[in-house]
Amino acid sequence: MAELLKRIIRKDLRAGFSESSVNKGMPGLIAEFPYMRCVLPKKAKFNKWEWEQGVFSQEKADGFYDNLDHDDDGNVELRTRQGNPLPLDQFGGVVAEAKARLDRGTETHGEILVLVDGVIADREIGNSIVNRVAAGGEFAANEQPLFLAWDQIPLHVVVPKGEYHVGYRERFKALLMQLARVPGSDVRVIPTKIVHSLREAYQHCKELQLQGKEGTIIKRPTGFWKDTNSGNPDVVKLKVEAEADLVLKAIVPGRAGTKNEGRPGSITCETSCGQLVVDVTIQNEKMRDGLEAGWSAWEGRVMKVVFNDIMAPFASSNVHSFFLLRFAEDCVRIDKDVADNLARCREQLEAAINGEGVPA
Repeated sequence: MAELLKRIIRKDLRAGFSESSVNKGMPGLIAEFPYMRCVLPKKAKFNKWEWEQGVFSQEKADGFYDNLDHDDDGNVELRTRQGNPLPLDQFGGVVAEAKARLDRGTETHGEILVLVDGVIADREIGNSIVNRVAAGGEFAANEQPLFLAWDQIPLHVVVPKGEYHVGYRERFKALLMQLARVPGSDVRVIPTKIVHSLREAYQHCKELQLQGKEGTIIKRPTGFWKDTNSGNPDVVKLKVEAEADLVLKAIVPGRAGTKNEGRPGSITCETSCGQLVVDVTIQNEKMRDGLEAGWSAWEGRVMKVVFNDIMAPFASSNVHSFFLLRFAEDCVRIDKDVADNLARCREQLEAAINGEGVPA
């Protein structure tokens, strides 16, 4: 019984059902923390979006998700997606600005990034720092938390299955106006661009990916907020990815000093026209073992890759390459023996930018 109660408190029943299921039998037994999930493009009905009004395209900063509550009495809480509180004493700048700049009776949604020596740290570094602080540690002298906000709703709608029937344009405008009243730098809005077509949205996504960012989230201007695990089709995650079939040309050994030294590390692949040549990292141990068992079964065969962009030749090379690529599968194609040419790769990328046939 003690172990069961412990799991209930932790919301970790390990019994094949969630806290929502428990609360159906005993309402309010386990605290639930509403959250609006986004969807992938295939679940969105873009033809119904008000593109002429301007759709919000926002950077997917991929930091540490956080709910910032500012209650009617002026108290502030920072909570993770699971509802775990963050130590307010370590987020003094964010808390002070929330009290001074954000309306009371609201919950602001955003994510925490970390400035290290004044520069936003990469996701892995920033999130590990926040995790360290959440576990009882402290920010170092050269580390500073930053809250990037993208939405705000009244606290009274923050309930399971809650909804807020105010369009995103109005919600985002209200958030901007609040932050404009009082200067500050620890609480900011997420970088945002207004786009008027799906193509513009994918172009913006591509621009950010070329900067090393993960992608974008686009939001319908009239879309409502609602607590949903299945995803809100008015909030869509974009990531430009196209596919191409390349021919396998040669094994590239793993670099000296790495775990794959002396074993296959990647494969040189190229288009049928020879105008694009890339080294693609071997996907997994199964694939590496297969290559070691016999290169002849792979050489000259065709494999599918996924990429984000086509890079022009460098001064030292006369061939194109792919940006952010990987094998889509760990085996050769048995239904195709001719690779795509560069023109076909460009067509696939163009289709992805237009939102057509983008892999989920």
